[in-house]
Amino acid sequence: MVTYKSRIKKAPPWAGYLALSLFGLFWTSFVVVSDVVVVGKIYRQLRTYGFSPVPATVLSNEVGFKNTSDGTSYFPKIRYAYTVNNQPFTGDVVRHTVVSTESKNARQRVHDFVKAYPRESTIIAFYDPANPADAVVMQGLTGSDLFILLFLMPFNMVMLAFVWLAWSLLYKARQPLGGLPHHVGPHGFMVGVGRRGAFASGAVTLGLVSFLAIFGVGFSSGFDPSLNTMLGVWGVVLSLTLASAGYAVYLDYTGVYDLEADYLHQTLIIPATKQSPARRTFALHDPQSVILRTVHSYDSDNDKTTSYNVEFRMHETAETVLVGNITMEETAEALARWLADHMRLPLEETRPVA
Repeated sequence: MVTYKSRIKKAPPWAGYLALSLFGLFWTSFVVVSDVVVVGKIYRQLRTYGFSPVPATVLSNEVGFKNTSDGTSYFPKIRYAYTVNNQPFTGDVVRHTVVSTESKNARQRVHDFVKAYPRESTIIAFYDPANPADAVVMQGLTGSDLFILLFLMPFNMVMLAFVWLAWSLLYKARQPLGGLPHHVGPHGFMVGVGRRGAFASGAVTLGLVSFLAIFGVGFSSGFDPSLNTMLGVWGVVLSLTLASAGYAVYLDYTGVYDLEADYLHQTLIIPATKQSPARRTFALHDPQSVILRTVHSYDSDNDKTTSYNVEFRMHETAETVLVGNITMEETAEALARWLADHMRLPLEETRPVA
């Protein structure tokens, strides 16, 4: 029997955790503030679908501009007067969401927009019946509103990744088997080694598809897509997200990524992995030992990524059979120890392999 000594340090490097935590807090704060501002404005603009039309007189019109670190943005400044129930009001809101652009022909586009609302001309404005002082010139949503939401999606998914990482480090890793779903009964046990989870699969798909759609829609429309275009894009994005989440539910339900031991039939079912996409069945007494293997992989820039394989070494052939590849060392060690204890097998440690 191989004597195994835990490789997990009792006190992880605090500097790395602190830096990651600070960056995660900064990112989360930035995204949450952006979400609140953008979603709040879109919600206010969405409410204008219930506004009532009213004739209004344009008092002034001009092209406004604002210098930013990314360049100069231009927007229309239109002031108008209208009357509701014999009470006069003035407004200067074109729409609650931003009507501005920083493209190379931005000034001309905004100038053309302002030109369509000449001074002293009569236009149709829209006011809130419950608060007549709240009025806009443009009613409803535009493609740009939905494009901004699409633009925020990848940032939100990265934020969720930070939340998931914090939850994994602070809570999940401290649970039995590192938080892996498992069940032990009188006739065997089950461990969901490679389960993806509907939420995680959907979030990854939403972030990736949104990221790709931003460039596809942006470059093809000059970053000013129509409402119908964005409704179609969001339909595709949400459909793919739901399909990914649904497929994850299906895989979890069918147990493709579950390790199962059946005491009655004396069988051991190994979950599907990248090495073996189909589940494999062995005799319950075939495993000779449990192996915890550290795996180092390198990308094209020679950056190292570390993961951990939990494997069985078999009696008859002495081959190793992969049970699962796990990114968190605490979870991998918890699984390896648990299997060794429940199957009464020695636990081995191997050197890192490339």
